[in-house]
Amino acid sequence: MINKSRNTLHYLLTILSILMLVSVDFFSKDFMLNSFFYDKEFFIRKSTIYKNFLGTSLSLLLTFNKGAAFGWFSKYQGILLVARLLVTLGIFIYLLLVKSSKLLKISLILIISGAIGNIIDFLLYGYVIDFISFEILSYRFPVFNFADCFISIGTILLVISFIKKNNMKKNMN
Repeated sequence: MINKSRNTLHYLLTILSILMLVSVDFFSKDFMLNSFFYDKEFFIRKSTIYKNFLGTSLSLLLTFNKGAAFGWFSKYQGILLVARLLVTLGIFIYLLLVKSSKLLKISLILIISGAIGNIIDFLLYGYVIDFISFEILSYRFPVFNFADCFISIGTILLVISFIKKNNMKKNMN
């Protein structure tokens, strides 16, 4: 009985975490689409949050991305959508069925939340909405969104998780 309620709690917390992160991404994009940064004539405005603070700058700049990261594969939107859906489904099934470390779970929750956020954009609009423009030491990163942040942070945590697991295996031998 206790094990069953733990599993139910695990499923519930996983799904609620994903829903919360997807909501942050969705409502931030909705704000950008419905704010003064964008009008219906596709006139896009840039709003600087800070400029040249310790060699960094941050702006809001609404852009539309029809491809994957950095606009790659924009001519293959159908294949990209199927690939995104399959990977997302695979991660979701893994999250619910496989017992794993907290760090691995957190990393996968971040990755799947970001993927779902960008899939929602693609299904609603036919492109992904990006709006965070960041520059450090004259290098301008491609414009991104919160979903991209979740995927990036999740990927970093995933690598750390694998390194920690590998180090534990080495220490056991």
